[in-house]
Amino acid sequence: MKEFFLNGWPKSLYHYIKTAVPLVQHWPSASLADERAQGVDNITLIQAQKQLPIYAAYFESHNKLAAPIVTDVVIELVFLSVFLMMMFATILWLNKRIFVKPMTYLMAYLEQNEAHYKARGNYQIPVNWQPWFSRIKWVLNKNQQLVDSLQQANSELDDQVKIKTRELARSYEAKERHLALLNSMLNSVPDLIYFKNIDGSFLGCNRAYEQYIGVEQGQLVGQQLRDISDDNGQISELEQQVLTTKTKAEQRLETQLQTFQLTIAPFYNEQNQLLGSMGIGRDITAQQHTLLALTASESKFRSAIEYAANGVILLSLEHTVLQLNRTARKIFDIDKAAPNLLLEQLFSQQQWQEIASILALLLTEKKKVYHLTLGQEEFNLWWQLSVSLVWDEQQAPYYYVIHIQDISALTQAKQDAERATEAKSRFIANLSHEIRTPLNGVTGLIDMVIQQGLTTQQQQHALQAKTAAQSLLTMLNRMLDFARSENNQAQLNLVNFELVALLDSCESLLIGLCQQKGLAFNIEVDPLIAPHLVGDYIRLQQVLGNLLTNAVKFTDQGTITLKITALDITHAQQTLCFTVKDTGVGIDKTDQSRLFDAFTQGDESLTRTHQGVGLGLAIVKHEVALMGSEINVVSEKGQGSEFFFTITFTIEQQATPFKGGDKLDIAMEMPSIEVAGALVLVVDDNQLNLDIISNILSQANINVMTANSAMAGIDLVAQVKPDLVLMDIQMPEVDGLQAAALLRQQYTQQQLPIFALTAHSELADEQRSFAAGMNKHLTKPVVAATLLTAINELEITKSPFFDRTFALSQFSDDNTLLQVMLEKFAQLCDSHLQQLHVSTLENGLERLVHSIKGVSGNLGFNRLCAAAQQLESRLRKSQHVEQSYLTQLVFELAQVKRYIQIQGSVNVEESQNTDC
Repeated sequence: MKEFFLNGWPKSLYHYIKTAVPLVQHWPSASLADERAQGVDNITLIQAQKQLPIYAAYFESHNKLAAPIVTDVVIELVFLSVFLMMMFATILWLNKRIFVKPMTYLMAYLEQNEAHYKARGNYQIPVNWQPWFSRIKWVLNKNQQLVDSLQQANSELDDQVKIKTRELARSYEAKERHLALLNSMLNSVPDLIYFKNIDGSFLGCNRAYEQYIGVEQGQLVGQQLRDISDDNGQISELEQQVLTTKTKAEQRLETQLQTFQLTIAPFYNEQNQLLGSMGIGRDITAQQHTLLALTASESKFRSAIEYAANGVILLSLEHTVLQLNRTARKIFDIDKAAPNLLLEQLFSQQQWQEIASILALLLTEKKKVYHLTLGQEEFNLWWQLSVSLVWDEQQAPYYYVIHIQDISALTQAKQDAERATEAKSRFIANLSHEIRTPLNGVTGLIDMVIQQGLTTQQQQHALQAKTAAQSLLTMLNRMLDFARSENNQAQLNLVNFELVALLDSCESLLIGLCQQKGLAFNIEVDPLIAPHLVGDYIRLQQVLGNLLTNAVKFTDQGTITLKITALDITHAQQTLCFTVKDTGVGIDKTDQSRLFDAFTQGDESLTRTHQGVGLGLAIVKHEVALMGSEINVVSEKGQGSEFFFTITFTIEQQATPFKGGDKLDIAMEMPSIEVAGALVLVVDDNQLNLDIISNILSQANINVMTANSAMAGIDLVAQVKPDLVLMDIQMPEVDGLQAAALLRQQYTQQQLPIFALTAHSELADEQRSFAAGMNKHLTKPVVAATLLTAINELEITKSPFFDRTFALSQFSDDNTLLQVMLEKFAQLCDSHLQQLHVSTLENGLERLVHSIKGVSGNLGFNRLCAAAQQLESRLRKSQHVEQSYLTQLVFELAQVKRYIQIQGSVNVEESQNTDC
């Protein structure tokens, strides 16, 4: 079917046609016209004029109408496609230039470094992109810095982690060691020890508790007591009470065979938080049995009290008398003990205070028995009180028991014996002092004479005189040893020593004596004896020395034998028998009973051939008794003698052995002088002693100042402060002990060492010296080696005060010229002291100190030179120095000045004495 549209209007009219109107609306018969117009190219229809508006129609066939339209549409589509392709190419080019290439460069920049990318092309970054590239570059640099910082922090953190890890490992190892140590300690404790958690479960225990409970610790942990034993809950309730009150509690735990005192206490962690409870059970079975036995015997004890030979008082803890036996009532003249009788009423006030103090001690120290002697001298009555405390089953104090014994007769006899012994000791001590003082002068003068140069015969006579003096000293020492043994002043000095050293000392002591008399000396030792023993080596050496020298003394021909045999050997101890046998004159049976008495010899006749004071064997008897044994002798007249005794020694495997050695050899060996140049003050009221000691010290290049009284010595100490003071004890007005006590108020033992140098050699004398503040106690006569060894032990660290040998070498060993120069230097010291007090200019002070250093060094005053050199170096470094350096220099100058003045006065006195 064809459709017809209005068409064909003039172009001007066509623009007014807005829509195409179907033709059939106006011409119903248009379809017919269409049919009639088939084959006609164009048909124009005009509507009748009488109908308005007027419509005109142009008829066109569909094919003709559609063909140009399709052509136009295709052309337009072609042009449109070309246009779109050109637009896409243009946009793609612009996009690649403006966005893609910069973005590609940016991504390459992000993935690689900028220098590496620029090497690939000379690309110019667009202007609009440059801020972004700069911003990104800054971000990347900032990011790199943050990465580097993060890596550094990470490295430091790794180091810290490693350090903390090592510290944690060490802490863990330390805790493991501590835990192992704690476990070892707990397992070694015989008491039962266990730990429980708050809920009552076991945390651990020691080995003793494992054996007691019958369960190993690994199985016990986490278990409740009721799960492994027949506990009735009493211990658990006690543990709960401890956890609640946070206080310890005690309870006695009894089994069929044992009794334990159980103590339960809470334990906490380091933050004081309650962790659980700890129980300690101590086996008190033996104590319990003792208490039961005591209870069983108490009735017998009470019945025996009344008829006891000594007075017995039962006393309550409140000091009320519970019971007095018959003897006690007789002592205190009481018919019957009154009720509520206080013990205080039976004694004087002073006696009661002594008794009350003992009663208080029994409550605190729990000692079984205290002894107290009470006397009523006006009646010549003395009572021996033995006070003890009885404890009940709960180990609580019950009552006191006081035994009273009348010891009046025994005390009187004891006092008489003590007075006699004390008088004898005083006599021997005074005799020792009076003999040692001149003996010191004799030996010292002999040494001084020998040093002056003698002929061979004169030197031989001098040595014989010194040997005689040494013999006298040996006799004196034996008398003192005997006096000490009688007064029970001797004490054992147990050391670990070598048996070989003991035998060597005996052999060295006897070999010369045997050779002189042509005797053989044999030593027989049991090979089973341990090489290292613990005993009093010095005392044993003295005993064997006395026995061996006696054997040589009384033997003219034959053999001297020392035999040591092991009688009893255990792992820890050995009992040895020491035997000294000779082939000498022997001892008659009748003389053996008094052989060990003091001042007694086997041959008391005036025609005896062997001399002596008869103290050797008496001392041996006391020495052996002190070591817990007894000396015995087997002998017959003309058949020789055999002395023997047994001593038990402890075996020591690890301690450093005491080497021993011959005392005489040690004393005679001169030590190396390590304190040459030191300044020593000698205080003694005996001028001869001052000369002898000064000579000994001067030979050792030690500078000596002397004072003939204690107060003069104290004044010199204040002026010069020497390195050491040698102080005599017995001096008029102020003795050495008083002087030492006064000096100790100002100086300590390190600041000013003081040696007691005295003829008093008793142990009590040594104790008094040390109590007064002495560093050492040396006895006269003075032995040079002993004195110098004691001085060397001080280890004086100061520079030498004065090197006289060097000073003499500066003046060709002209002592007179040296003394003149020293006196001039003393005047110069006085001038320097005045200049140091008034000098305020630093440069002037430095020149003055330099001058002091040079002069003192050339004269051998090393200590003053060192002080000046130290101050000079300080002045060169800084214009301000500490006052202490200047004070030290002033003190050294004053010390040198005073020393020269004292030495000058001494030299003047010596020259005057020489002229006379």
